[in-house]
Amino acid sequence: MRAGKIAQSATNSVKATPRGTHQFMGQTYQNEKDLAHVMDEPTGKVYPGHGWPSLIAVYRIDYWLKNGVRAGTKKPNEIEKEQIIKKYGLIWNERLNRYTTAPSNIFEIAVQSYADRLIEWAITSYGELEYRATHR
Repeated sequence: MRAGKIAQSATNSVKATPRGTHQFMGQTYQNEKDLAHVMDEPTGKVYPGHGWPSLIAVYRIDYWLKNGVRAGTKKPNEIEKEQIIKKYGLIWNERLNRYTTAPSNIFEIAVQSYADRLIEWAITSYGELEYRATHR
C-alpha cells in the first residue's frame, strides 16, 4: 500500500510544479535538459480561480475585510447581493452566467474602502487578497 501512496504523491507533485520539472520525496528534478519551450508560459500575475471572480468570491472578500473572519460557506442574502453589486460595480456576464468584474477593479475598490486593513495585513494584490479571504 505504501508504494501506491508514494506513486500518487509523485503524480500530485508533477501536477503542482512547472512544466519541465517534477518533485519526488521533497526533491525537485528537471525532466528535460532544454527548457526553452517552457519560457512561453504566461508570466505576471495569475489570479486564483482562473479568471474573473464571481459575486460569491467578492462577497467573501468584502466579508473578510469588514469582519476580519472568513465567511466560510455563508452566502449573501438579496440585500447583501445588491450592496456588493453596487459597491464593486459588478456586471452580468452572459458567457460566464454570473456577476463579475476585473480583479484589478475589485482590488482598487478594496484599497479605497479598507486601505488601513490592507496596509496592516501587507496585502499588495488581488491574488493575495482572495487567498487570505478564502484560506486564512
